[in-house]
Amino acid sequence: MSDQHSTGPYVDRNWNMLKIHTMLAFVSALSFLPLVFLDHWKFALIVPVAILGAFEVYCRAQRTHAIYRLYGQAATTRELSEWSSEKFRDYFADPESRRPTSRYAQWWIQNITHGKKAMGGHGSRADRDKAGSVLVRTKNLRTNSEPAILASMRNVRIGSQGDQPFLVTGAFRQSGMATPSITREATEAMARGTAGLCLMGTGEGGLWPQHLVGGPDAQIEFQVGTGYFGCRDRDGGFDMATLCNVILSNPSVVAVQVKLSQGAKQDGGKAPGWKIDADVAERRGIEPWKDCFSPPTHSAFAGVTGLVGFISRIRQKTSRVVGVKLAVGSFLEFDEMCRTWATYPHGIPDYLQIDGGEGGTGAAYEEMMKCGGMPASVAIQVADLLLRKHGLRERVVLVGSAGGYTPEDLVRMYALGADIVATGRAFKYATGCIAAGKCHIAGECPTGIASNGDVIDPVERGKWIRAYVEAMYDRTAHLLSLTGISDYREIVGTRRKHVEIVGVPIWTIDQVEAIIALERA
Repeated sequence: MSDQHSTGPYVDRNWNMLKIHTMLAFVSALSFLPLVFLDHWKFALIVPVAILGAFEVYCRAQRTHAIYRLYGQAATTRELSEWSSEKFRDYFADPESRRPTSRYAQWWIQNITHGKKAMGGHGSRADRDKAGSVLVRTKNLRTNSEPAILASMRNVRIGSQGDQPFLVTGAFRQSGMATPSITREATEAMARGTAGLCLMGTGEGGLWPQHLVGGPDAQIEFQVGTGYFGCRDRDGGFDMATLCNVILSNPSVVAVQVKLSQGAKQDGGKAPGWKIDADVAERRGIEPWKDCFSPPTHSAFAGVTGLVGFISRIRQKTSRVVGVKLAVGSFLEFDEMCRTWATYPHGIPDYLQIDGGEGGTGAAYEEMMKCGGMPASVAIQVADLLLRKHGLRERVVLVGSAGGYTPEDLVRMYALGADIVATGRAFKYATGCIAAGKCHIAGECPTGIASNGDVIDPVERGKWIRAYVEAMYDRTAHLLSLTGISDYREIVGTRRKHVEIVGVPIWTIDQVEAIIALERA
């Protein structure tokens, strides 16, 4: 078994050796104490020395780790420093500098879920000059428009050209997280917490019974990923009949999302083999206990014209609205998508989920999470501008995802162009996640969300999530009411009209066209 495993951006190269040394030191201490009380001083000294001495000999003799061979068990001090440094920074560094989620945002969510008001005194400790901070252009002579704003946030129409347009339960939603990337219990908790309040995505792992526990009030989005899990044939290709059977037999499934990519990984989903138990393997049509890496691209269609036909066929066969999830990287490619959609209106997606490069994932290569895709603050603006350029903005609902944790984040995303804000990490925090960074490591999630699901109560955690979603609506409407608007849509895409977004460049169509020309050259 390899002694390397990732913990966020750091790698503990000799983690197993450190664990062995810690265990032996602990055993030595335990053996020392009873001998002291029995007045066997010689044995009290000999036993620990013998144990640690044997480990010293082993360290010098083994040939796997050069540092242990040279310095013996003293090398564990270095490994201990590497292992603990990230954790010390996590809890004791500047809360606003923590990545990927500020300590303040996590504190806000967890206070709300536990019935607290997330109020403060004396003054905000947040840095108002930090990039991304939202400063509202407050109207002092405004009327009380909060109830009207709240009502508008709970009724957002998707599907202007579909056979069955419907109202999404809100302008805030859960972003798809596949089972078993999160445990069955966590999936059930989110289903209970979102029912009747917001749209819930299945992620690319298919529809599970836990998604349906929300009852008739639930609104579920079935995601079609490159692996086609839950809608594939025996050869691993897309099967329309299977998709139709799943969707038409479950009225709670109100939308289908075709996933092209996501911000944290543009090369297909990844599920470690330890998560692929017999049940998961049967549902996905794969071998159990082996890593499941989805293909980087779709096999059911090719190119933007193929995507147009794919969207049209799914909408026609399922009578559901159809969306597309993607990370914006190439401005030229997205411009060509918009041009093709304008040419073939039957294949226009009902909604687009634009995922920022800073978005989260259960498992991805470190360089992919760091380098892939434009940040949400850029991607949403570019998508908004190019949809407007091609006359599509009124027909396509724009969903922004990556970094939507607090009311301030929602206001920022709305102002940059998003009609709806989707988030996955925030819902994990609302379920109890403490951002340990162990999502991909077998049995090491300490909160039961990525593993060890039997330690959580889905019913109780569902209540936490409901409290969070309701607070996001209420507190966002309250913040937006300061601007004097009466409908949250009045701020969508207005950039700096109602708020100042510190340190975020505001893009124009001319700037976007310049990048497109650069890519085309």
